[in-house]
Amino acid sequence: MPHLHALIHRLSKQEKRYLKLFDGRQQKGGSNYMRLFDLIHAQKVYDEKAIRQTEKLQSEKWIKNFPTTKYELYQLVLRSLHAFYAKSNEDSRLEEMVHQAEILYNKRLYQQCGRLLDKAEKLSRKLERFRALLGIIDLRRKLIRITVAPVKKEAEIELLCAEELRVLQTLRMEAQMKRYYAEIQSMTLWKSVEKQELRVERSRKLLENYLRASPKGLSYLARLYYHDVRSSCLHNLDKLEAGIAELEEMVAALEANPQLLGGHMQDYVRAQTKLMLFKSDFRDYENYPELLGKLWGTVEGADLPEDMRMQVFLRANMTEMLYRNYVHAFEGIMDLTKRLEAGFVQYGDSVPASYKGVLLSQITWLLLCAGLPKEALRIGNQMWLENEKTGLQSFDSQTKILQIITHFELGNDDLLPYLLRSLYRRLRRLEETSPLEKNLMDFFQHKLPGVSSQAGLKKVFASMLADLEAQADHPLVKGRLMFWDFRIWLRQKMDQG
Repeated sequence: MPHLHALIHRLSKQEKRYLKLFDGRQQKGGSNYMRLFDLIHAQKVYDEKAIRQTEKLQSEKWIKNFPTTKYELYQLVLRSLHAFYAKSNEDSRLEEMVHQAEILYNKRLYQQCGRLLDKAEKLSRKLERFRALLGIIDLRRKLIRITVAPVKKEAEIELLCAEELRVLQTLRMEAQMKRYYAEIQSMTLWKSVEKQELRVERSRKLLENYLRASPKGLSYLARLYYHDVRSSCLHNLDKLEAGIAELEEMVAALEANPQLLGGHMQDYVRAQTKLMLFKSDFRDYENYPELLGKLWGTVEGADLPEDMRMQVFLRANMTEMLYRNYVHAFEGIMDLTKRLEAGFVQYGDSVPASYKGVLLSQITWLLLCAGLPKEALRIGNQMWLENEKTGLQSFDSQTKILQIITHFELGNDDLLPYLLRSLYRRLRRLEETSPLEKNLMDFFQHKLPGVSSQAGLKKVFASMLADLEAQADHPLVKGRLMFWDFRIWLRQKMDQG
């Protein structure tokens, strides 16, 4: 039963502790369930045969009825989780109140039912749980038919129906915004030129035809989707500044209602992370350290699924390195390196190889800029291994350039000819190469060799810097410099000269 193993290994410490307390209150076979729980928890990979063959258990009755015990343990864990979250979850409280009101109605205790419905309706409006509100309206309609005088009954039911239509309209708008969000998410997978043109056209239509009106009047959830979708559409149209403004409104909308924010922590984290990415694209780093600190603080105090924590880890570290590359902030690079390596260990194979390769290349570059070529070589070796997995040719050329610079800094001149030939072979396989790769290869292959005087080296580095400055607005060069600004290294070499 690998799904039981997966469930057990996803439990937090608090959930495990509560499970043991919860099991102790059960009348049926509690200790046997926890013995099986401990055996499964101890296994990194589920091995049912090993559990069945445990010598100490051979005389136990429950081991002979293993499938039933497994199933009942699975149900016990689920019941425990339900009870654990029902204690502090207002949604569970609301569900319980509506269920209790139905029981009171069936018992013909109509006055008590009405009072409980009043409380449930107040809570559902506070939490904006409109589906629960529909159930409350339906039960209240039944109550009116029995308890209200005939002369007033029709008017009250009419009011109730009008309210039901308003709630349904609110839910319709939420569903519409979710549909736009799903559509914009699917567009991120479109890679071909034709698809990219279609993405631009579809984003324009969404903005012009469906997302023009003010978000005022939308529910809390619909408003979040509204700002999120608009920001993505604006980004697709290269209107980054307007996209940033939408995300800032989304964050403000989330923070404006602390009562609802707790139930939307994933949206809150996603909005903050996306805002940082947009600001990186726009090179708007004015308040980046504050944004980063706020994001890490939010993540630390939030109950987030592991895959979302991993996404935040990847994106936050990538934007931090973009920021450091842009503002030339190289202090504390070793701390950042340790954090990255710890994260790669924590998330293991869940980290996409392409993402890991880019992050390793970024930290390799920053270590070089910080004057730590030995550390750059250590991380670079991991980067080159990841690059073999991805097979991304455009990224491959960048890793080779970093490799060349690293060995140049370490004085391994005998390796440079081999590395340059390897880079040349890779460039020949690319459909399109940027002037950056060509110039850097020409620089190491023809301009730098044979120059030994300080004045000569300074002149060669200055010439290469001038070439890069002249090409900085080329689309391919601009993208490379965003991650690895080779001008920093050239200026450092000139200053050393």
